Amino acid sequence: MLILATAAAAFALSLPALATPSRIASFGQAAASAVVLTGAERTQALSQASAALSQTRTMQGRFTQIGPDGSRASGAYYMQRPGRARFEYDAPTPLLIVADGATVAIHDRELQNTDRAPLRSTPLHFILSRDVNLERDFRITSVSRTGDTLYVTARDRAGEIDGQLTIALQGPALTLRSWEALDATNARTTVRLDTIQTGQRLSPRLWRTEDLQTSRDR
Repeated sequence: MLILATAAAAFALSLPALATPSRIASFGQAAASAVVLTGAERTQALSQASAALSQTRTMQGRFTQIGPDGSRASGAYYMQRPGRARFEYDAPTPLLIVADGATVAIHDRELQNTDRAPLRSTPLHFILSRDVNLERDFRITSVSRTGDTLYVTARDRAGEIDGQLTIALQGPALTLRSWEALDATNARTTVRLDTIQTGQRLSPRLWRTEDLQTSRDR
């Protein structure tokens, strides 16, 4: 889960970053200090968040990630519901990650080695389900708000995947702006969505995984 959480980006109109790098590093603390929602307010927030995530069919832009050790990487992303994504890291990070709807392939362009994992075992499953229903499909452990940002923390409902994911949705439209993954070892990785566009027509070639073993940068 951690490897894939460090490679992502998504959602709606080109906007300024949610936070500066220094604030991104304290994402978990910001969520922890937000006002916890309960009862009808919590239910409404989850329904609105699910609708906001489901409504965007394609998205692309630039992302920044902060690893557990504070290291930073950036790159371009392309995403299409359901379950398709591509994350192209800028040099010197040699990773290329492609989800084809069922499997996520993690390709090291330097070593020319590709590992694969089921889509459902990654944060992309949380974000790119065909029709997102957070309360039905995930075990929600916290819903909170600070200012115009809503935080939703979730775990795998079936208990088959360790760790948890917290997403931050911002503004009246609840635009997905960042998320933080906590793996089974309590290592945290944060992803910030720096630029965001939706509604673009994306090439099916972006989701091809069969030729990753020999592919280089496009």
